[in-house]
This record gives sequence, C-alpha cells and structure tokens, in this order.
Amino acid sequence: MCIMKTRLFKTGAALLAMAVVFSLGSCQEKDYFEETPETEVNNEDPQLLDFATTQTVKLNVNYGASSGFVSTFEVFTENPLVLNANNYYELKSGLKSVAAGISVGGKINLSKVIPATAKELYIYTPDLFIPTLMHANISAGMADFSVVDLSISSNDNNTTRTLSNNTIDGYLTTEDNGNVRSTMDIDANYRPNYITETITVDAKYLNRITAAFPNTTAVTNKDYYKDALLHTYKTAEIKIAMIHGDASNSNTLSYFFYNGTPEEISTVAKSKMKEVVALPYAKLDKGLKVGDVVQLMYYDADTKKWIKEFPAGVTIGFMLRSNAFSIWDNNPYINTRKDVLYSASAFNNHETFKTHTIYFDAALATDDDTFVCFGFEDTKGGGDKDCNDVMFHMNVNPTNAIEKPKPLPEVNSRTSIENTRGILAFEDNWPRKGDYDLNDVVVKYESEVTYVKYIKTLEGKVQSETKPIVQVIKDKFTLLHSGASYKNGFAYKANISPASVKSVRINDAGYTPETDGNGFIINISNNVHDDLQTVFGADKVYTCTPKEFNVTMIFDEENNSILQDDFNQAGIGAPYNPFIISNGRAGHEIHLPGYSPTEKADQSLFGQFDDRSNENELMYAGPADTPYPFAINLAGVEEFKIPVETKPIDYSYPKYIDWVNSKLQNHLNWFEEPADVF
Repeated sequence: MCIMKTRLFKTGAALLAMAVVFSLGSCQEKDYFEETPETEVNNEDPQLLDFATTQTVKLNVNYGASSGFVSTFEVFTENPLVLNANNYYELKSGLKSVAAGISVGGKINLSKVIPATAKELYIYTPDLFIPTLMHANISAGMADFSVVDLSISSNDNNTTRTLSNNTIDGYLTTEDNGNVRSTMDIDANYRPNYITETITVDAKYLNRITAAFPNTTAVTNKDYYKDALLHTYKTAEIKIAMIHGDASNSNTLSYFFYNGTPEEISTVAKSKMKEVVALPYAKLDKGLKVGDVVQLMYYDADTKKWIKEFPAGVTIGFMLRSNAFSIWDNNPYINTRKDVLYSASAFNNHETFKTHTIYFDAALATDDDTFVCFGFEDTKGGGDKDCNDVMFHMNVNPTNAIEKPKPLPEVNSRTSIENTRGILAFEDNWPRKGDYDLNDVVVKYESEVTYVKYIKTLEGKVQSETKPIVQVIKDKFTLLHSGASYKNGFAYKANISPASVKSVRINDAGYTPETDGNGFIINISNNVHDDLQTVFGADKVYTCTPKEFNVTMIFDEENNSILQDDFNQAGIGAPYNPFIISNGRAGHEIHLPGYSPTEKADQSLFGQFDDRSNENELMYAGPADTPYPFAINLAGVEEFKIPVETKPIDYSYPKYIDWVNSKLQNHLNWFEEPADVF
C-alpha cells in the first residue's frame, strides 16, 4: 500500500527511508516506519490457507418428475417463504438467492460455489408439478434435499366437527357399480378407492403449463383466466385426473351439473344443483398420485340412477371447498363451513375477486391430441391469484363432445438467472508485505448469469438431449476505494473460451478482450486512484467517489460450450480471476491466493522478497508468520466498512484473526463485526 507520510523523521532516518522507498518503485510517500501492532498467530503456517470465504457444495435433488420436464430453481441460505396475513406463502421481500439454475428431468446434480457462512440451504421453484420448497443441511460438501411440508392446519372449533350442517349431496364411490353415496370412500392415505387408472402426463404438457402459470404470479390473460365450465354437445363420459396439488390448504374438489348452457348459469339456483365430491383430499402429499383418474357420474332423474354418460345439453362446473378436509378423532370429514369457491364466477360472492379458475388446453392448436385442464385459486379474496393451487386434467370421450378451450403457446426454451455478489480487497505492495489494511483497491462486484435450456429448435425439433448453457452474463464492477497513492489498475481474467463469446460490451460500448491462454482478460481500470477521484484528506484518510463499470457478455448460440453443469463449479464465474496491476508496472499483477497469474505477469517476481508462491502449494502466498493475504474475496458481502488506514485488517475487524487461527472454520462472518474504530 502507498500512503502519505504521517510523521517527520530525523535527517538520517528520513534519508534511509527515502532510499528504501525509491528502491521499491515510485511510491515516494510511503511510510515504512509506521509500526504495525503484533498479532498473535496460532496457526502454524497461515499462508498455506487460501483465505477463501466460499465453499463448493454439491446439490442433490430428485423431484421425481418426468424425463422431459424442465424447471427453474433458486437456492437460499434461509427459508425464503413466509406465511402472510392472507394465509398463503410468498417470498420474503429483499431476500437474495446464492445460486440458481435449471433442472432437467426432475433432477439437480450441480456443484455451486456459495458463501462459506451457509450451513443449510433451501431450494425454491416457482414451477408447478414439483415441490415448491426443499431443504438440506450441508455436510462434507454435500446437500441432500428433502421436501418441506407447507401444509396449513385447519383451525376448526368444536362446533364445526360435525356433519350436522352438511349440504353435500353425495360422494363418488366404488360401491354399487360406481354409484354415489353419503360417505367418503377413501383409504388410510385419503386416496379414493374408486380411482380407475393412473395416466402418465407427457412432459410437453407440463412444460407449457408451468411456463404459462408460475407460482405467485397473478393470471391476467383473459384467454385462460375464465370460468371452467364444460358444456356437452353430445353424450360423453367425463373423467378427471389431478395433475397438480401442493397448495398449503387441504382442499376438497366437488362437481355440479345442470341442464343448460354456461351463459345461463346465472339463472340457475345453486340450491337446486347436486354437489358430488370427486376428491375429498385434493392434494398430492399422501396417497394421491399425479395422473390418478376418477370418473364423474351423472344423475338421471328419469331412472333415478347415477350413470357414466352425461347427455347432450349439460353443463358441468366445479367447486373447491377451501381447506375443508379435516381430521377429528382419527376420522376424516369435510368441514362444510369452510369457504366454497366455484368455477362459475356468478356463484362467487367476493366483491372484487369472483373468478377463481383458469381453463385451457395444454395441447397445441396444431396438434391432433387435446389435454384440457382447469386450475383453482384456493383463497377467497384472491390470495396470490395464480389460480394454480390445484390443477386437473379433464378427459372427455368423445373429445368433440365439448368446445375445446384456448390452447397454450409452445415453449421453446426456459431460462433462469443466477446472481452472485461480493467485495474484493487488495494490497498493492506485493511481492513485499505491506501494512495489510486491505484497502489499497476495494471493488464491489455483482453478476447476473442467464442460463437457457432449449426445448425446441426453430424447426420444432425436440431438444431434450441438450443441456442448459450460459446465454448472457451481466457483470457490474463498482470501484469503491483506493487507499493508496499508487496508480493501480484493476482487471480480471475469465476462464471462458473466447470462441464461446459473441460480443463483449463495457458501459454499452464495444470492447475487444485480450486472449490469454484458455480465456481472456477484461481491463476495467488503468488507474483506480484517478477513476475514483481520490483525495487524501486532512484527517489522513482517502476519500473516493465510487465508479461503476457494466460488462455484458453475449454468448454465441452455435459455438457456445459453456454448460451450466460446469460453469459455477469450474470457478469461471464471478468474481472470475480478478487482479490489480501495481502502480502501472508492467507484469506486476496481484491476484487472490491460489489464483494463477496471466501470461503477461512478470514471473521473476515470484519467490522474491516476502512472496512464497509455489504452484505445488499456493500462489500469492506471503511469509509463514503472516496471517494476512495480499488479496481477499468476501463472497456474498454487499456492505463493507473500508478498513482503517495503515492498520492490519484485524484492527478494523477483530474476529478476522480468530478466523485465521481456526483455519477458516470459525468466525466465518468476521467481516460483519467491525470494531468501534471508524
């Protein structure tokens, strides 16, 4: 570090000091007689440590989804969901993820570099058909995830633990050839005994549905946000299959029917329609499986029998009894005092939110098949209005017995954005040790990586065999501080094949990186001191004006070889391989411990003075008795009080030395506990 001289010396001492300074370069104002407080070091050789504030963790997830299903995810170090006043879960405001990506085939087997402070992880997905939230403790670099139960218990009181107010007309059953009876016909896991079959839902439907209706996103498209009412134009059998149901509520699905059109429903009295429970426990967390099918029955008033065929001219609608399935004294029952939500908006009595359903065809208009579905918002008043808390497929035979709803658009790709952030701090006096205040150059970085998984090409060919790749990287480097009179530069090397990158821009201007071995170099600043308009004040500290540099890398679609699988674990993501060029001296590079110099580095400096670099051990290592690095990356940190001038880092952050003495195992958040010296 180069700082202004803060005290005067006698003539002989001053001349000696000037001679030493001139021998080191142009920093003539450096005070090498500033005494540094002795620090007790318990570690045998702290310079064999890499001073890393990160850890590499293998994420192991198996959602159990079909092979062609594509979903996105985010990773958090704490539970990202909170139960709000409306009794549904939402993401915590302001909470930032530490990793993200794309899951293919319902599995995640990725290594991610995350802050070392993390002890547990949560994986959240906004996509349907897989668990919303999973949790894992980190052990030996592994995170094996299991599902987090987001159920909300029904808070019934004694007066509701009875069927005395039951208005349900019947329940589907296997008895009497599928007739309807007055009690539930379910097994110990609440799975209906009358399930006739279990269908396999093609991933192409799932991909279209989850892309169109992500969790916590209100549906506004009137093509799909509409009443879910089927009208038969000819005699037909109707079956339904549950395809999604991970809502926190324990809902019950019923259906009703009447002779007439959907437009005539406002003239029909609700009390005159029969309600039949199709799925007492419409949830996929116990016995019920995705694709389980039940057949709806029609009551023939002439024969006074329940039959499989719905005649022409009948409209079928649905009812969701919100959180109505309950258990009392080990006996399941349906609490009929809970809110009833209809797939017919005319029957819903909320003033501002009457439509509780989406209705659509997950098959394309150009396809020969059909996959008609409807979904419910299960909260009276709207909740998050995503209308996907429970979702069902309707199989109508023959298919032309109804008018098919609007088809969903095709999904050609899915993307996920991963954000990383941190603070970089450098000493500029390498290969000599300095004062180790780690404030000579301080840089904040924020990186946004977009991953893409192509599902179909422009020609419409399925691309299930391709893996997610990096599409775009947007990096923001903010120069925060220059605690030196040295004119240091700041740059970084990206270990990314230049052939994979189509273009690079800095602050919206074209930029040509310099190829370096297996990657390329991006130069951010030739003179951090001047870029920050650095001023050395009367209080003996440096005052700086932060300056931002925005770097955008767009990858070549045809030549891109940068896979999601190895992007993070290979260490090619932010902060990349950052370094400073000390005082404009060619080849005088200072990198993070363990990071390799570029091809332009002056190799003759390694092993000189106080440097103990050894490619077999650690690059940019200092003296054995020195517990300070020449540079450090504070992963995940966004706010950092600049350390006090001329004092080693543990003067400003006392827990730092405890972290080093524990061989980086304890006091992992030392940078969050500054001393009262600022």
